[in-house]
Amino acid sequence: MKQQGTNHLSADTHPASGGITRRRLLGLGATSSAIVLGSLTFPSVITPARGATKTITIGMYSGPRTEIVKTTIIKRLEEKHNVKILVDEGWTTTQLGRLRAGKNNPVHTMMWMDDIGVNIARKEGLIDRLPEDKIPHMAQVFPKYIVEGGYGVGIDVSTVALTYSTRDIKQPPLSWTALWDPAYQGKVSVPSISGTHGLNLVVVAAALATGKPLQEAQYESDAAFKKLAELKPNLHSIFVQNALLMAAFQEGDVILTGPFYSSNIWPYIDSGLSANHVVPKEGAFAGLSCQTLVHGGPYPELGAEFIHEILALETQAMLCQKLSTTPVVQGVELPPQTLERLAYDEGKAEKLFVSDWEFINKIRPEWTERWNTIFS
Repeated sequence: MKQQGTNHLSADTHPASGGITRRRLLGLGATSSAIVLGSLTFPSVITPARGATKTITIGMYSGPRTEIVKTTIIKRLEEKHNVKILVDEGWTTTQLGRLRAGKNNPVHTMMWMDDIGVNIARKEGLIDRLPEDKIPHMAQVFPKYIVEGGYGVGIDVSTVALTYSTRDIKQPPLSWTALWDPAYQGKVSVPSISGTHGLNLVVVAAALATGKPLQEAQYESDAAFKKLAELKPNLHSIFVQNALLMAAFQEGDVILTGPFYSSNIWPYIDSGLSANHVVPKEGAFAGLSCQTLVHGGPYPELGAEFIHEILALETQAMLCQKLSTTPVVQGVELPPQTLERLAYDEGKAEKLFVSDWEFINKIRPEWTERWNTIFS
């Protein structure tokens, strides 16, 4: 088969009511899923109370979680403090770029990023240690979700695993090897190396190539990229954000993707997408989303209050039920349907793998170069 240029899917949104259609999602401004739209994002303005006296900017992910928080916590804080809140959306790499660009004159107050990003941001002096006296709910957080010595705290935990079309694949894929299955030639989409789950894919490839568990395989770079080169015939696209990927799923252009976050797929499934999210036999990854306070950022007391609100029991329960994610605080009660989807009780969370971010952050430039050599 002649290898076609790999598509790059970008643009993002949340599940719309009334079902998911390609027309509605592509109406975000993309003219074709085959063009490279990059990862440019624009501020989302939350309409404040009339006469607002302050404007603060925060960084959040794109997708369902952010849309929920915009209409709840952000709205409450705006009304309570008479402020105007701007939201810059993007993946961890995008948010780190914003912090670096504003290091000498910070614009952002609070920033969401993955745990891998907290490691980098702390070392570069981009974030401050969280003031636990200003965030009382941190006392209820499981210790493992307070990261980098208190410079970051979790929001929730996604299971990063395989997502497949239940319309096109009748038997759940039991192994990460499904991404390489010739039966799915041209029907697979994978995340960009710019995302944390793109790094997860490198680890998956290493594990499959060497037969080693994820913990050991993550250090086998040569084996990983040799295996990734074999993935090219199966690729429909490399996605940067989620909306066009979901449209491609709806149309049947893509029937398998991974690694993919449970928080990003379950809201679509609950809105009618014919898909399922499964943990392969080799294991899945813990997708720890974190909150940080920007070093020298304006209005840090509001940022601390925002984080405090996210960690409240009622907020954790709301987010985890809507997103099918694992709470980071103790004492959250969840319904049986949500618990079935989570790595939460009975030691399941310990089965989710957390990569060696110290190692990966050091080798990431090399991985990115090798990735681009294969997929450009």
